[in-house]
Amino acid sequence: MADFIELPDEALDSVAGGATRFVEMYSNALATIRTGPSLSSGKAGFVRNGAQVNTTGEVSENPREGITWYKIDFPVRGWIDGHFLNRY
Repeated sequence: MADFIELPDEALDSVAGGATRFVEMYSNALATIRTGPSLSSGKAGFVRNGAQVNTTGEVSENPREGITWYKIDFPVRGWIDGHFLNRY
């Protein structure tokens, strides 16, 4: 019997407290953390490629932008574009 189970992203997002994820980008650029789930929201901070972030479990779909935003509370509080988060 396995000591763990692997959940798909949709299930992880519904778990209270969210999950620990890593920022994965194709360059060493910084990922912008926004104050709200939109490209038009202000900048709350930045995280580097490979940084560990803690998602809160709050997710916001923005179909106009084609982005799923994830709320994070560490190392910066705000919203990150889901394209920049690992999927495992």
